[in-house]
Amino acid sequence: ELGWDIRAGSDDELSDDDEGEEGDGDLDDADWSSSGESSDDDEEEEDEAELLQQQQKQEEDKKKKASRKSAKLRERMEEIRSQWDLKEEYTPRLEESLRDFAKRTMDHWAEVQEAKMIEEAKGSGDMDNAELRRAIMDRKEVRRLAFSLAEERFNEVRDVLVELKEMEEEQAACEEDDDTHHHHHHHHKHKSSKSGSKKEKK
Repeated sequence: ELGWDIRAGSDDELSDDDEGEEGDGDLDDADWSSSGESSDDDEEEEDEAELLQQQQKQEEDKKKKASRKSAKLRERMEEIRSQWDLKEEYTPRLEESLRDFAKRTMDHWAEVQEAKMIEEAKGSGDMDNAELRRAIMDRKEVRRLAFSLAEERFNEVRDVLVELKEMEEEQAACEEDDDTHHHHHHHHKHKSSKSGSKKEKK
């Protein structure tokens, strides 16, 4: 008699187990239907949808911020480039030394210097053309002054170049950021379509 009891017990447990698994698989369905009133139903679904929307909105905001930031950086970089004429060849390169820069751009600065001397002479009127020509013919003097122009340019643009490089790196990081948020986004879309299929099952 005892033996039979134990067997029945274990049988029961088995069937219980089965139900448990089934209940588990369709837990959501059971939930929806057991709530009975469809109004509860909608509220719960709305909550879920709202949550998803919030998450999506946060992602959007993050993305907007990142792309806004990178757009701002790009704008600022353009501004700096045009303000300093950085597209010109008489801009020092990032790794370039002053001597190399001056050597490479000497002709440009010599021209600038000559024009400057002519302007100044005209302005003050105390140099006649012959004297002016002599001054400009003094290549050594012109080059000396041209070198100091190059040095001035080199020093003032140096920091700007470093700043630009940092901005470029930051902008690249922003764009990477933008990409990663993009992936999250798909993730959420995926979730919402899953809850859609739940409703259909009902």
